[in-house]
Amino acid sequence: MKHCYSKRSPLLTLFLFLLICFCSSQALFGQVKRVYGTTPVTSGTGGLGGTVTSPGSAADGNLQTAASINAALLGSAWVQIPFANDASRTANTPVRVKIGSGGSLLSLASGGTIQAYKSGAAVGTAQQLGGLVTLLDGADIYEVVFTPGVDYDAVRITRSATVNLGPGLDIYEAYYYSAATNVNCDAPLDVLYGVNSAGIASFVGSVTTPYNAIDGDPNTSATLNATVGLLAFTQETALFPGLSQTGDSIRILISTPAALLSANVISSLVVETFANGVSNGDASTNSGLISVRLLAGSTNKAYIAF
Repeated sequence: MKHCYSKRSPLLTLFLFLLICFCSSQALFGQVKRVYGTTPVTSGTGGLGGTVTSPGSAADGNLQTAASINAALLGSAWVQIPFANDASRTANTPVRVKIGSGGSLLSLASGGTIQAYKSGAAVGTAQQLGGLVTLLDGADIYEVVFTPGVDYDAVRITRSATVNLGPGLDIYEAYYYSAATNVNCDAPLDVLYGVNSAGIASFVGSVTTPYNAIDGDPNTSATLNATVGLLAFTQETALFPGLSQTGDSIRILISTPAALLSANVISSLVVETFANGVSNGDASTNSGLISVRLLAGSTNKAYIAF
């Protein structure tokens, strides 16, 4: 998992063109694949009600479409995503759920839960989504990791509201990892992205066309915009299908609208890696990067190698 974010820039527009993981032959050991939830996805409301939109999008295999759940005041709404029978899935197999929160961590921390189900009945203990967020607080798109601790064949994500929590939750997909072979480990599967204003009212940030950063086309890009903010930032995280190995590396092709890619722009970037949603503690500014190399004949495009 590779994470790149921008901060402390008076006005930074950064284009992320390409993220590549170069895998050694050792990476064939211990490979995994994603096993996604299946259909039919069920849904419903409780209390004083709520709304569920496009529930089937939570298990359609498309990482860019989502079911939306929103709860009325004193109400609730939920979607339940089943999994096919699989002997490799155990009580301690973590489930990962891609969730959008409209930029409000409060929607997760106070109004969202996840519960395991088996044969139509709740099993184990429901957990608050906010306590399971594996990446940066304040992002628009999160991934939560939930370990049921009991045998399960479905998970239910619920949003309830005892106070007005604002936007609802978007549920993109649920999946777990299973052993596999011949996985193309240098192709990112998905991206998470968003903005953390750090409570700074004047901070303006955005991430546009995020999937262009992993489409394999150096002529298209994701765009990260950020105004000045000491702790505020915009970020994009690329998710790879498995763990890297010693000797692997990442190259990120970046560009700015300015004619010259300045040292101030480079120093505003932080690149960080994660394993299973936990930071490896290697957040790196320019001084810690392996190299920054301008493209031949260009003054505003460069490869960052990490």
